Amino acid sequence: MSVMQGSRRLVAGLALCLVASCSTLLELDEDYFVASTTATGGAGGTGADCPDGEQDNDENGSCEPACTSDTCSGHGTCDDSSGTATCECDPNWDGDACDTCAEGYTGSDCTECATGYQDNDGDDECLPECTNPPCSGHGDCDDSSGVAICTCRPDFSGTDCGTACGDGTAGPDCAFRIIYGLDIPVAVGDWDLPADVPYDTDDADSAATFDRVAYRLILDDEEVWAELDPFTGDATELGLPFGVIHDVAVTNVTVLSFAANQPTIASPADGNVESWSNCYSAGPNGVYDHDDDISSGTECYGCVQVHVDSQVVLAFNRWSSSSGDHELGIGPSPTGNPDYTFEQNAGDYASRRLEVYVREP
Repeated sequence: MSVMQGSRRLVAGLALCLVASCSTLLELDEDYFVASTTATGGAGGTGADCPDGEQDNDENGSCEPACTSDTCSGHGTCDDSSGTATCECDPNWDGDACDTCAEGYTGSDCTECATGYQDNDGDDECLPECTNPPCSGHGDCDDSSGVAICTCRPDFSGTDCGTACGDGTAGPDCAFRIIYGLDIPVAVGDWDLPADVPYDTDDADSAATFDRVAYRLILDDEEVWAELDPFTGDATELGLPFGVIHDVAVTNVTVLSFAANQPTIASPADGNVESWSNCYSAGPNGVYDHDDDISSGTECYGCVQVHVDSQVVLAFNRWSSSSGDHELGIGPSPTGNPDYTFEQNAGDYASRRLEVYVREP
């Protein structure tokens, strides 16, 4: 029945109501109201008339499953107000019906860490563990804090140490430029002048302004990077010194270490540098360490040492002597003097290299 036909019957019904009970009107127009209701999608709405268990909350005329207690498998909250029943899963659960463990989790209740994940900080959150090899093979990884963090070797950067520094650059964010590079021979060469030192990189003259200095000592597969505030404004004095003595306190020293005998020092600390070509003797404590005394005579022994809190971080000695082998090490010496003086141990390593860097603002 059309709406127009229903209207005509309504007019006729009004006339009948004058001589009959109005119940007759209702009987006459029941079909009209049913037809009208069906055409408009229900009183006051435009959606479909859906059976139990379905809904048309978006009123597009299509019935879709409604939320039930089983929609999200008991592991989430269901919402069908948009016309589609969707689940917001509880922590550790995933899937359209929240019926699988989220990435990183396993177990019948999804509370255990899956293989390759860890919760070392005990906060019930499973995050990736250190991989093997760690940090793209270019750094050390530590996940003891609950988050896997890479410490990159000086030639690489990035959160996963996957970005190689450009030629001649190194350090955090590859922001340092090399000014001295030296492959250290085993035997001493009696270096008495800068020209005697067989540098393969000698570019200190070009460094006019710099705000940080770094020393890098590489011994076989171990190395250390010691970074500090400048103790001189002349970059040519940062290599092996001749005719100049640096026995100075230094500030804001940080250390990146990839050596068993030396920890990384992330928080800036105070330290000191001993750098000269002179002979020297043990200080007041009777051992060769951070507080040696300079003796008379230049170009007779030589040392370049960086210390933090009275502990040796790196040392390269005996380079101005006329005989014997070079002395060098990372961290305090486990035998003999802490700063490797008199050890003549260069032959213990197949490769030995010293590099000096500056950061130019």
